[in-house]
Amino acid sequence: MPTFIPSIPVETTVCQRPTGDNLITLPVGKAVWAVGESIAFGCPGDYSLDGQILSECASNGQFSSAIPICRHSNSLNSQTLPFQNNEMSSPTTTEYTVKDLKTLGKTITVVGKPTGPRVVINLLVNNDPLNIGYHFSPRYDQQVIVLNNRVNGRWRREQRARKGDFMWSQNDDAEYKLEVGTNDVSCYWNGLKLEGCTFAHRVDASTYKGLEIRGLDVKRVDFEDNGASSAPVETEMGIKGVAALGKTFKVIAIPVNARSIFNFKANDDDNNIAFQFNPRFDQKVIVRNNRVNGVWQNEEKSMVVPFSWQRNQEYEYNIYVTEAYFSCVWNGVEVCRFNHRSPVEQAIGLTIRGMYIKGIRTI
Repeated sequence: MPTFIPSIPVETTVCQRPTGDNLITLPVGKAVWAVGESIAFGCPGDYSLDGQILSECASNGQFSSAIPICRHSNSLNSQTLPFQNNEMSSPTTTEYTVKDLKTLGKTITVVGKPTGPRVVINLLVNNDPLNIGYHFSPRYDQQVIVLNNRVNGRWRREQRARKGDFMWSQNDDAEYKLEVGTNDVSCYWNGLKLEGCTFAHRVDASTYKGLEIRGLDVKRVDFEDNGASSAPVETEMGIKGVAALGKTFKVIAIPVNARSIFNFKANDDDNNIAFQFNPRFDQKVIVRNNRVNGVWQNEEKSMVVPFSWQRNQEYEYNIYVTEAYFSCVWNGVEVCRFNHRSPVEQAIGLTIRGMYIKGIRTI
């Protein structure tokens, strides 16, 4: 009679998801890695990764490199980032436009250094520069703050405001904050609420859509909801006049379309794009390319980590511009590098589409 010999189960070696304060692991939701599988690490918000981004599950059930640590940065504005150019540079005028941004119910914060005697922040009506619902203009040459609106290209009656004596210098960085309420707009300068700076709406504030910023070397722009937030919709941002080399572009945004687009334009020309960063949620791939005289060149699609991101979630994007390449970091994970195919000094314009933009910093 045959002898029954029970089979002995063979244990499969796996690596468990490592834990650490604020540590992000990719793919999101994965708890176990088989031998040979790769894991990617990242950090949120104001944290930076100390250690290797990628590691592999080894046959001993451990990852091949030490688990990295997320270290907090004390100040976002003073944070030293990889590839950051820390040399002081002369301020250059950067012009910002944001299309389809509904400004009613928002607080808009703009930080930068004036590059001329007048700074301008305009809240547009239906994206039309000939129709401005609110015009905020600190004038260093006149030592006054001018408020106004514009209808079909014609300026209306000015309102002038200031906090006591005009105490600000054109040579200093400034923080301008606009609170767009149901009945009026209030303005703050370096944290001070300005006397006479409450501007009652002269047109229907629900038509406020679009933003312009001029006369500044802009370092930061943020949009916050005052109270209840609305559903995110695409807002297209355009930046002119910024030299990209040595800069870090930090964007907080929610992708709402099937494809997000970051275009670094050579000489601010849509037909000549030095670098396009194009996450495609419909294809689960990140496409990189450049454009010369209207003709797209060879695409790059290789991925160092799986495409595990989803639409309608808030993410942080950091794009570093070095002398050799663009480095793209998505929620703390470097997802690609793109070697320069054209002189990087030409990359002086940026457009962002397919996303609801909550803030941008240029470091």
